[in-house]
Amino acid sequence: MRAQPQRPVSTELQSQLRQAILCGELIPGERLRLESLQQTYGRSSTPIREALTRLTAEGLAELEDRRGFRVAALSETELREISRLRLLFEGEALRESMARGDDEWEGTVVAAFHRLAATEKRMPALAPTLSAEWYERHRDFHMSILRACSSPKLLQLCSDYFLLSDRYRRVSAKFRATPRSKNTEHKQILQAVISRDVNTAIELLTSHIQRTADSVAAILRSGKLSSIPAHEALSMRSAD
Repeated sequence: MRAQPQRPVSTELQSQLRQAILCGELIPGERLRLESLQQTYGRSSTPIREALTRLTAEGLAELEDRRGFRVAALSETELREISRLRLLFEGEALRESMARGDDEWEGTVVAAFHRLAATEKRMPALAPTLSAEWYERHRDFHMSILRACSSPKLLQLCSDYFLLSDRYRRVSAKFRATPRSKNTEHKQILQAVISRDVNTAIELLTSHIQRTADSVAAILRSGKLSSIPAHEALSMRSAD
């Protein structure tokens, strides 16, 4: 069998650094020092710089004149824009997915919901959204309801903006003082989807995304992020 071609080193690093930023391993505003990244990833500075330049174009990193790169800061303006675009893309994809989805698709959606619900049952009320397992199953559920959409480009946009919003979602989870029953929200979305009630499904999805945006926006306005001490930043990493 012919061996699969290896991805360029800079592309692999871009993927690894993107994941580290999105999951909160590299926190907003953190300096991305080339020397430190060389030690962490065992690569030379050239592909690392190329990867960081690409992440800057994606909006996940920032380049400061003469000071190098840092993880892009979080802002309410960007949060609202990401949420608005999610609603546009996911609403359109969900509408078509529900019109085209067959029995097999419906079974996939139900299975994805049950896996997510089972994960939440095993975890404390405030902890699930800091879990890597919960993150994967949460994303699987959201993407499963869209998967019967016929446009690969639209589905990719939905996936990309879901990942961008997840960086903000994790912030909300870290500082949430009271539990939020997301499983109830997901169950309501599931029921509307399998009932093929398009308007209700889109209304529930809109409320679900907007509630998360409002929760994170409140955290951003509180100033709690800017006052995170070094040991708290480390605990945010270990929680994932």
